[in-house]
Amino acid sequence: MPQFKKRMMGSLFFFNTILACGVMPQLEIDAPQTLSTSTHVLTAFTSKSLTSISPDGRTYKFSERLPELLALQKSDIMLGAPSLHTPSGYLRRVVRVDVNHDIVDVETDDATLEEAFESLDLNFDEALVMQDPDSEFDEELGRAITNPWRFEHKFVNEVLYDQDRDLMTTNDQVRLNGKLVATIRLTGDIKISWFKLKEVGFSAIISEETTLTLDSDLPTINFEIIKKIKEIPLPSFGVGVITIRPKLTLSAGANAALDGDLEPSLTQNIAAQTGIAIIDNKFQWLRNWEHQEAFTGIKTGSSTRAKIFVEPKLSVEVLGLTMGYARATPSLSIKPSLNDTAASMQLDAGFTAAVGYDFSKFGGSKLKGEKILVDQTWLLKQIDFGG
Repeated sequence: MPQFKKRMMGSLFFFNTILACGVMPQLEIDAPQTLSTSTHVLTAFTSKSLTSISPDGRTYKFSERLPELLALQKSDIMLGAPSLHTPSGYLRRVVRVDVNHDIVDVETDDATLEEAFESLDLNFDEALVMQDPDSEFDEELGRAITNPWRFEHKFVNEVLYDQDRDLMTTNDQVRLNGKLVATIRLTGDIKISWFKLKEVGFSAIISEETTLTLDSDLPTINFEIIKKIKEIPLPSFGVGVITIRPKLTLSAGANAALDGDLEPSLTQNIAAQTGIAIIDNKFQWLRNWEHQEAFTGIKTGSSTRAKIFVEPKLSVEVLGLTMGYARATPSLSIKPSLNDTAASMQLDAGFTAAVGYDFSKFGGSKLKGEKILVDQTWLLKQIDFGG
C-alpha cells in the first residue's frame, strides 16, 4: 500500500468548528526538496516589503530595492513567504521587473509546483491549532476559556429567513438555534520527481457534535436559503519553504414549505473521513464514517416539509494555490407521509460529506473536481396525526 494511503487511513481529521485568531508563529517542518535552478526563494524580510498586488493578481509591488528582487530575471520562479497581502505565501513566474527609485514592480504570471521543484517529498499531519475570539474570559484564571484544538459555535436565534427583511419584527422569521462543536486534523502529501507531479492529496476526518432546532411562527411560507455564518482564517504552517494555510467557513441553511408552527430538534454526533489521493494519475477516495443521533422533539403542522442543515467547510491553500476543501453537512428533514389509516409525519436525520480538489496549479492539468463521498439519510421518527 502506498505510504500516502497508509498515512491517510490512519489519521483523523476532526472537522471542528474551531475559531482562530491567525496571529501565531508558523510551524516549520523539514521536507526533502530540490529547487529548480530558476526558483528564487524570497525571505520573510523581502515579503514584508510587499505593499500591494494588482487586482488581476499579476503585479507585485515592493517598497524597497532589495537584492533578492533585483536578482529576478524573466521566467524565474518567485516563491515567497507569507505576508500581509499573501497569507498563504506565493508562487509566481516572473514576466518583467521594473525599478523606479525605491519601488520594485514585479509583473508575474501563474506558475506550478512542477516548475518550481525538481523534486519534493512533502508530508504533513497537523492538528489545527485554533483560538476562539468569542470565548468567555475567566477573570480568576486571567485567560480565555478555550481549547485551542476545539471549535464551538452557538446558534442563537440565527435568522435564516425574514419575510419583511426587518429584524425588529420577529413573527415572520425562520430562526436556527443550537450548537456545533468540532476539532480538525489535516494530513496530506505532495511528491514531485524530476519536475513531474507523482503523488498529491489530502485527508480530513470530520468529527462534530451538532444540535439543531428550527423555529418559525409563520402560518405558511416556501423558501430556500444558504447563509454564511462566519469565515475563520486558521494559522498557517510551514513544510520546508512551502506554506500551507487552512480556512474554515461555517454556513447554515434550510429548504422549507411551512404550514403552521415549526420547532423540530435533533442532536447528531458524526465522525467522517473525507479525502483524496492521486498517485501516478490514479484516484483513491478516502472515506470512513460513523454517526449517533438523538431526536429531541418536534412541533409542526401536518403538511410541513422542511430540511435544515449546518455545513462546516475546510479549505486548504498551498503557497496561495488552491488545493481543495472538505465539507461535512448534518441535516434534519421533515416531510408528510400517508398510510392506509392516517396522515403522519416522517423525520429523517441526514449526513453528506464531500471533497473538492484542484491540483491544476500543482502540475496536473485536469486534476480538478468534487466528489460526494457520503450521502445518507435514516429514519428518526414517524408521528401519526390520527385517522
